[in-house]
Amino acid sequence: MKKTVYLATLVLSLGLFGSFLGGSVAFADKQEPYGDITHTSDSEGYIHFDPEGNIVESNLGTNTSKKTRPAINHESGRWVYFSDLYDWGRKKKGYSSHYSFKYNRHGAKARVGNVIRIANAGFKQWAVATAYGKSSDTFSCWYNPTGWY
Repeated sequence: MKKTVYLATLVLSLGLFGSFLGGSVAFADKQEPYGDITHTSDSEGYIHFDPEGNIVESNLGTNTSKKTRPAINHESGRWVYFSDLYDWGRKKKGYSSHYSFKYNRHGAKARVGNVIRIANAGFKQWAVATAYGKSSDTFSCWYNPTGWY
Protein backbone atom coordinates (compact mmCIF):
# COMPACT_ATOMS: atom_id res chain seq x y z
CA MET A 1 0.00 0.00 0.00
CA LYS A 2 2.82 2.41 0.88
CA LYS A 3 4.56 1.65 -2.41
CA THR A 4 1.40 2.57 -4.30
CA VAL A 5 1.06 5.86 -2.41
CA TYR A 6 4.73 6.69 -2.98
CA LEU A 7 4.49 5.81 -6.65
CA ALA A 8 1.31 7.87 -7.09
CA THR A 9 2.93 10.83 -5.30
CA LEU A 10 6.03 10.53 -7.49
CA VAL A 11 4.01 10.34 -10.71
CA LEU A 12 1.83 13.28 -9.68
CA SER A 13 4.87 15.34 -8.67
CA LEU A 14 6.67 14.62 -11.93
CA GLY A 15 3.51 15.39 -13.88
CA LEU A 16 3.01 18.73 -12.15
CA PHE A 17 6.69 19.62 -12.52
CA GLY A 18 6.65 18.56 -16.17
CA SER A 19 3.54 20.57 -16.96
CA PHE A 20 5.00 23.62 -15.22
CA LEU A 21 8.32 23.23 -17.02
CA GLY A 22 6.70 22.39 -20.34
CA GLY A 23 4.30 25.30 -20.10
CA SER A 24 7.04 27.77 -19.25
CA VAL A 25 9.29 26.45 -22.01
CA ALA A 26 6.47 26.68 -24.55
CA PHE A 27 5.78 30.26 -23.45
CA ALA A 28 9.47 31.19 -23.61
CA ASP A 29 9.87 29.58 -27.03
CA LYS A 30 7.09 31.65 -28.63
CA GLN A 31 8.70 34.19 -30.93
CA GLU A 32 6.66 37.29 -31.49
CA PRO A 33 7.70 39.22 -34.59
CA TYR A 34 7.64 43.00 -34.51
CA GLY A 35 6.10 45.48 -36.98
CA ASP A 36 2.54 46.44 -37.76
CA ILE A 37 1.38 45.23 -41.18
CA THR A 38 -1.30 47.10 -43.05
CA HIS A 39 -2.28 45.67 -46.42
CA THR A 40 -5.59 45.27 -48.18
CA SER A 41 -4.97 44.80 -51.92
CA ASP A 42 -4.83 41.55 -53.89
CA SER A 43 -1.13 41.88 -54.72
CA GLU A 44 1.44 39.32 -53.55
CA GLY A 45 3.03 39.88 -50.17
CA TYR A 46 6.14 38.85 -48.29
CA ILE A 47 7.85 39.48 -44.97
CA HIS A 48 11.44 38.62 -44.00
CA PHE A 49 12.36 38.40 -40.31
CA ASP A 50 15.74 38.35 -38.58
CA PRO A 51 16.56 35.46 -36.20
CA GLU A 52 15.00 37.36 -33.27
CA GLY A 53 11.67 37.81 -35.09
CA ASN A 54 11.97 41.46 -36.14
CA ILE A 55 10.82 42.52 -39.60
CA VAL A 56 13.83 43.36 -41.77
CA GLU A 57 12.10 43.60 -45.16
CA SER A 58 8.56 43.54 -46.52
CA ASN A 59 6.66 44.74 -49.55
CA LEU A 60 3.72 45.49 -47.27
CA GLY A 61 3.41 48.69 -45.25
CA THR A 62 5.17 48.28 -41.89
CA ASN A 63 5.75 50.28 -38.76
CA THR A 64 8.40 48.42 -36.75
CA SER A 65 7.63 50.30 -33.54
CA LYS A 66 4.54 48.13 -32.99
CA LYS A 67 3.88 44.39 -32.67
CA THR A 68 2.91 42.63 -35.86
CA ARG A 69 -0.45 41.07 -36.46
CA PRO A 70 0.11 37.42 -37.41
CA ALA A 71 -2.85 37.62 -39.81
CA ILE A 72 -3.77 39.92 -42.65
CA ASN A 73 -7.26 40.21 -44.08
CA HIS A 74 -7.21 41.48 -47.65
CA GLU A 75 -9.65 41.93 -50.52
CA SER A 76 -9.96 38.25 -51.42
CA GLY A 77 -8.98 36.29 -48.32
CA ARG A 78 -6.76 35.93 -45.28
CA TRP A 79 -3.05 35.31 -44.73
CA VAL A 80 -1.76 33.87 -41.44
CA TYR A 81 1.94 33.59 -40.58
CA PHE A 82 4.13 33.00 -37.52
CA SER A 83 7.30 31.33 -36.30
CA ASP A 84 7.76 29.22 -33.18
CA LEU A 85 10.70 27.71 -31.37
CA TYR A 86 10.35 24.09 -30.26
CA ASP A 87 12.48 21.18 -29.02
CA TRP A 88 13.62 23.22 -25.99
CA GLY A 89 14.34 26.20 -28.21
CA ARG A 90 16.79 24.43 -30.51
CA LYS A 91 14.62 24.41 -33.63
CA LYS A 92 12.34 26.87 -35.40
CA LYS A 93 9.09 26.30 -37.27
CA GLY A 94 7.89 28.86 -39.83
CA TYR A 95 4.26 28.86 -40.89
CA SER A 96 2.53 30.64 -43.78
CA SER A 97 -1.09 29.93 -44.66
CA HIS A 98 -3.39 31.59 -47.16
CA TYR A 99 -7.15 31.31 -47.74
CA SER A 100 -9.04 32.72 -50.72
CA PHE A 101 -12.78 33.13 -51.08
CA LYS A 102 -12.41 34.79 -54.49
CA TYR A 103 -9.73 33.03 -56.59
CA ASN A 104 -9.44 29.40 -57.67
CA ARG A 105 -5.62 29.43 -57.50
CA HIS A 106 -3.62 30.85 -54.61
CA GLY A 107 -0.57 29.89 -52.61
CA ALA A 108 1.63 30.31 -49.56
CA LYS A 109 5.36 29.86 -49.04
CA ALA A 110 7.50 29.59 -45.88
CA ARG A 111 11.28 29.53 -45.47
CA VAL A 112 13.36 28.84 -42.37
CA GLY A 113 17.08 29.06 -43.13
CA ASN A 114 17.51 27.29 -46.48
CA VAL A 115 14.41 25.09 -46.17
CA ILE A 116 11.54 26.30 -48.36
CA ARG A 117 8.03 24.84 -48.37
CA ILE A 118 5.33 25.74 -50.88
CA ALA A 119 1.61 25.09 -50.69
CA ASN A 120 -1.10 25.78 -53.26
CA ALA A 121 -4.85 25.53 -52.92
CA GLY A 122 -8.11 26.14 -54.73
CA PHE A 123 -11.21 28.19 -54.10
CA LYS A 124 -12.23 28.40 -50.40
CA GLN A 125 -9.32 26.19 -49.25
CA TRP A 126 -6.27 26.88 -47.10
CA ALA A 127 -2.79 26.69 -48.65
CA VAL A 128 -0.58 25.75 -45.66
CA ALA A 129 3.22 25.86 -45.91
CA THR A 130 5.38 24.92 -42.90
CA ALA A 131 9.20 24.94 -42.89
CA TYR A 132 11.58 23.77 -40.16
CA GLY A 133 15.16 24.78 -39.32
CA LYS A 134 17.59 25.80 -36.58
CA SER A 135 16.54 28.32 -33.94
CA SER A 136 19.18 30.77 -35.21
CA ASP A 137 17.76 30.72 -38.78
CA THR A 138 15.81 33.55 -40.30
CA PHE A 139 12.12 33.17 -41.18
CA SER A 140 10.47 34.44 -44.36
CA CYS A 141 6.91 34.04 -45.58
CA TRP A 142 5.01 34.84 -48.75
CA TYR A 143 1.48 34.64 -50.10
CA ASN A 144 0.06 34.89 -53.59
CA PRO A 145 -3.69 35.59 -53.57
CA THR A 146 -4.18 35.20 -57.33
CA GLY A 147 -1.87 32.37 -58.44
CA TRP A 148 0.15 29.27 -57.50
CA TYR A 149 3.82 29.10 -56.57
